[in-house]
Amino acid sequence: MPTNKKINDVEKMAEWMSQYEMLVSTDYTSMSANDMNQMRKAFRQNSVQYTIIKNTLARLAAEKSGKPKIQEIVEGPTGIAYGSGDPVSIAKTVTEFISTSRLPLKIRGGIMDDTLLTIDELEKLATLPSKDQLIANFARQIQSPVSRLVQVLNNPIVGLATVLNNRMQQLNTQN
Repeated sequence: MPTNKKINDVEKMAEWMSQYEMLVSTDYTSMSANDMNQMRKAFRQNSVQYTIIKNTLARLAAEKSGKPKIQEIVEGPTGIAYGSGDPVSIAKTVTEFISTSRLPLKIRGGIMDDTLLTIDELEKLATLPSKDQLIANFARQIQSPVSRLVQVLNNPIVGLATVLNNRMQQLNTQN
């Protein structure tokens, strides 16, 4: 018979599993408590949550949340990094932390929406620019032709104004 605590844990897990945009499964073995605190602090700064889960409860929560693919990346000691922000920033946060800290955290796989991601796919995703950077680049590319068109249309008017101004100065110096 399941305890009330386990039932509540499954309910909470199912709730955040159903709301995530990106989820990264990790193996946290060989990490000390200080390493875990350092990792959680780095993740919090980037709006990424990290939870250590019990596999059987996670499997039940995955079924309950309607995300059965989560079961495929849950094995052994598992920690889950997740968030509802930009999926690229979540993958980037995890991979950058691993490369900069050199701690023994290992990525097992991930899920974006309902797509299962391999370690290589997560690393490629982490190298992409963020959503905000992509929008800024797109806006810059749209703005560039428009500003050139304005400049081309404005040049004859500026040229005419300059010629008239020079002619006025020439007439004023003759008088």
